[in-house]
Amino acid sequence: MKYPDSSSAALLVIDMQEKLVRVMHRAEECIGRTRILLQSAALLKMDSIITEHCPNKIGRTVSSISETLFPSWPIVEKTSFSCFGDAHFRAVVSQKKRQTLIVCGIESHVCVLQSVCDAIDAGYQVVVATDAVTSRSPRDMEPACRFMRDQGAILLSSESIIFMLLKSAEHPRFRAVAKLIK
Repeated sequence: MKYPDSSSAALLVIDMQEKLVRVMHRAEECIGRTRILLQSAALLKMDSIITEHCPNKIGRTVSSISETLFPSWPIVEKTSFSCFGDAHFRAVVSQKKRQTLIVCGIESHVCVLQSVCDAIDAGYQVVVATDAVTSRSPRDMEPACRFMRDQGAILLSSESIIFMLLKSAEHPRFRAVAKLIK
């Protein structure tokens, strides 16, 4: 297995939207970890893609997440559960020319699960930030994570992923990124 680095990976934030977040198990932890991943991506100059499922019905990305976004990071609206079911998303992710997708978001057993499986089928290495995904019920999240792992996804905490991207304390952005975690 090749460890991803910031030049070969993109962060995919799935459906962290107003009406969804309100009913999620561990919502605050998921939001906090997603923010740290986004801030780390920014410091590491890593591409990020954000999706919103039916935003006219479910609302936009929660403000605590959207305030961390760079204008160059696309927000892709979708109606399919899998991000890869949307032609615009497929075009955006293809343009990034990345081998690895680091995934966070909601719901782990629906949009995240289907997106992860389709990403693997499309040839991406997929790393799921287990503390930055959630569902309404933990009973849905746990089997979804097992299934994603069985399909070939790598399951790690956001902190493990961030240190994997840094590779060394010698990384020029190490101190700035490490401050986000502490």
